[in-house]
Amino acid sequence: MLIECIKLQILELQENILYQTFRQNLRSATKVFAVNIGLFLVGFLLIEVIFGSWFKAPNLWSLSIYRNKDWTFVANEKYPGVNIVRYRRDYYGLRGDYGKIKQIRILTLGGSTTDERFVSDGKTWTDTLDNCLEKKIGSQIGTANAGVTGQTTRGHAKNFDVWLNHIPDLAPKYVLVYFGVNERGIVKLADKDDVRDFNESNRPISRIKILRKWFYMNSAIYAMWRIFRGNLAADKLGFAPYRRKDFDRRVFEIRNTQDKLGTERVNLRYVENSLSKIATGTPEFQKLLNAELSISKDKLNALTERLGILREKIIDFGATPVFVTQSWGHYRIKGGMISGDLDLYFTARAENESIMEFCAEKDMGCINLGEELEFRDNDFWDIVHTSPQGSSRIGNFICERLYSMKHFSIEP
Repeated sequence: MLIECIKLQILELQENILYQTFRQNLRSATKVFAVNIGLFLVGFLLIEVIFGSWFKAPNLWSLSIYRNKDWTFVANEKYPGVNIVRYRRDYYGLRGDYGKIKQIRILTLGGSTTDERFVSDGKTWTDTLDNCLEKKIGSQIGTANAGVTGQTTRGHAKNFDVWLNHIPDLAPKYVLVYFGVNERGIVKLADKDDVRDFNESNRPISRIKILRKWFYMNSAIYAMWRIFRGNLAADKLGFAPYRRKDFDRRVFEIRNTQDKLGTERVNLRYVENSLSKIATGTPEFQKLLNAELSISKDKLNALTERLGILREKIIDFGATPVFVTQSWGHYRIKGGMISGDLDLYFTARAENESIMEFCAEKDMGCINLGEELEFRDNDFWDIVHTSPQGSSRIGNFICERLYSMKHFSIEP
């Protein structure tokens, strides 16, 4: 009996020793795990603080437009040729090879006709303008493209409050605004005039998406994962493996669902209406223009008010404003003769006259491209958007007019 009691006590003692050993081992393992987690979190935070972009431009976190994008479009349905389109927007939402932010001396604003998503980097009218001025002046100009799809003059003005004034070191000498075609839709385009709410993809915006985008935009860890993922995708697609860490690179193919190119459809539309012609300066021309000016009086007065606000925003930004009028693809201007869709022409002409009258009143340097530039076949791939050929024509035209403008100068 005594022996059995001793055996039981020995077993209990062994169990207690095993339990105490287990607790000590568990406590030690927990401490090691906690220390490792702590070190991991500290390392993670150090990497993010040192290499991330959390403090780069915190006031831009609320922007919903495309930023940090490097896309390739295979879009052969818009204009002739094998069209591999490279479309990049940097951390600040700008297009263009302008160097550093502080080197930007010309900033262009506009809608999709300035953004030019389907014209490759280096071939947009902004790029052409930059190259042309660089040759004339003999030094790097630094031209950045801040075009946003769907924006009107109302949105261009708002950009300074919620976007452009918050880009560190951005202080251009000139701000060129290429506008006109979107002013007709000023009411229905209201939701696209605030770059905090309009994400250019037409998808609903939620706080979760904003937080997720905020993380993707600034995280160094995610940037490393993106490089790894991009390199794998590049191998499959046959591209070079190198990827800039601050860009989200994707490749898209825009399939042609039409039996004709976009430029061909625009050319045909013009031919169908080309029998409608009128010479500028004739009594009939002035009669039609006066009728349009009368019909659109209220809209044009509202446009003039928006131009006043936009002009003040640019001046307060420390830059000189230059307004550039626009043309449409369904009519042609040649040697004082207008042919094509005359209703559309007179609508645009009334708008352009109001813009130029405003410029004259304010003694501004403005460019009436909409009335002076003669476009040709294959310049437009739809009613308002230009092919690289048309964009080149626009960029060179603006370059010549800007360079010859009174008081224009950009120090080398």
